[in-house]
Amino acid sequence: MRESENGPVMRAQLGDAAVTIVSDGSVAFPVDFFYAEAPAEERAALRAAFGQAPDTHRMAANVMVLDLDGRRILIDAGGGGKFQPSGGALPESLQAAGIAPESIDLVVFTHLHPDHLWGVTDADNAAPAFPEAGCIAPETELAFWRQDGLAERMPNEFAAWIARETRAHLDRIADRMHPVAPGDAIIDGLRYRPSPGHTPGHAAIVIVRGDETLVVTGDVLTDPVAAFARPDWPLGVDADAEQGAATRRELLESLAGARARIFANHLPGGGLGHVAKVDGGYRWVPADWAV
Repeated sequence: MRESENGPVMRAQLGDAAVTIVSDGSVAFPVDFFYAEAPAEERAALRAAFGQAPDTHRMAANVMVLDLDGRRILIDAGGGGKFQPSGGALPESLQAAGIAPESIDLVVFTHLHPDHLWGVTDADNAAPAFPEAGCIAPETELAFWRQDGLAERMPNEFAAWIARETRAHLDRIADRMHPVAPGDAIIDGLRYRPSPGHTPGHAAIVIVRGDETLVVTGDVLTDPVAAFARPDWPLGVDADAEQGAATRRELLESLAGARARIFANHLPGGGLGHVAKVDGGYRWVPADWAV
């Protein structure tokens, strides 16, 4: 592992593919919004037991770069510092890792929330941040955010702002964006696995190299404690909280059963690790702990 000003640069191998994890900074939400529907006393006790802040849920913003078959693939693009000021570190982090923006051949999105999409263009949304890269997103997700009049149907001004800006970013990269149906192959060795709830078309990414598999979970798992101990808790950041909880339970069970390696955009320590099943529940095991 190599340290940079913006957090660790992690390197790992997945068969013949090289994995590099860099940081876009962090993202934070009030706990009362993030876990609005969770039992308040249980929520507070769980966070206190693990040393988590009582009022603010701060999450790492990890970004993966995958080198395989002569191609360099970016998994999500960070927020470009345009969503929250605590984000936007991706350019400096890539530089620290020795990765030039023009060396990225393809950007693959798990979903199109601001902290995953908006970094695909420069600070003014005037030009692509990765000038040589094509872009791929889940078909259902892309169709949702491209709807005409979406901002006017959002429940509040904050959500409307996100809808307007997301559409503006998608319009900027329209000539390089290609939809892929849920469950279909992205390229050889990469495919989408539908995981809706956080957004309508959210999809995990399954990467297979030889007999090794890594699953990019996107925003299904966003808390190293509660997402595993209480996956049934509805989240304020999920478009469909009931579906999000069902997806979380299904994915955890699948990952724990296979003891698959995973990469989570918002879990600490770079987000690499696996899911363990313990006493009928689940635990997050960071890569450095795995034996």
